[in-house]
Amino acid sequence: MATRNKPFKPLLVSYNKEEHNRIEKLIEEKLMLLDEASVWINNVFDRDDEKINMKKLHTNMVEHFYEIVLHVFSKVNQLGLSAEKLVEVKEIPISELVTIQEKYEKIKLQQQIKFVDNAPMIRLQKSDFETYTTNEIQNKRVIYGNQFIKAVNDLQNSLGIKVYPMPIAQATSRFITYDLRENKYMLNREVIFS
Repeated sequence: MATRNKPFKPLLVSYNKEEHNRIEKLIEEKLMLLDEASVWINNVFDRDDEKINMKKLHTNMVEHFYEIVLHVFSKVNQLGLSAEKLVEVKEIPISELVTIQEKYEKIKLQQQIKFVDNAPMIRLQKSDFETYTTNEIQNKRVIYGNQFIKAVNDLQNSLGIKVYPMPIAQATSRFITYDLRENKYMLNREVIFS
């Protein structure tokens, strides 16, 4: 009877929850700053429910504000003053918007901001923070390592036997490590991918 080889199926090695949470916070902060800039502009001008172009605001807050200034004062700007001069004459505290823009630009993200119906959004995929095996040897390391961790956890949880993490790490040449923050055993990615 012939046996068929199963096709290789990558296994999850790790998920970087901390990095995922950190990026989520940065995204939230960046989107809040963009919203703060639009609120600031709306507080300066009452534009009869005319929406701010969020994509232009994202590209350059101050420049877009100057465009709005020229539009708002287009009928009364008889002398043809520049947007900068109009802001100066009307004593608009543009430095507040400059500060928001500086904070906004300091937040660097690999994920792109997309605009759907003028609403900014950033898609963050959990898979961006996951690492998978790339061959059968790595799969075996993950499977056997997880079986070992399960056996150690069973000793502790089911039988009440105290197991010390450091000797486990030493006995496995640091293939099995212990995360003190998460209070759990983990596989060492360096060993899996070596």
